[in-house]
Amino acid sequence: MDEKIPVNSFFGCEAVNNVVPGASSTSQQVKGGAMDLDCQRFDNPLAKNQIFEYIRKYMDFD
Repeated sequence: MDEKIPVNSFFGCEAVNNVVPGASSTSQQVKGGAMDLDCQRFDNPLAKNQIFEYIRKYMDFD
């Protein structure tokens, strides 16, 4: 994949985390260990699957 993938966020302080509906008190966002990707511009399901598979294969996550 040769396109850039916009990152919406990768850190959220506890004050912000506390007002986000459904956010966990143990959120990786608070630790800077998570990121939200903007994949909406990839309207092709295959492209979204390629992003998912790349993350699954080559990046550490929990």
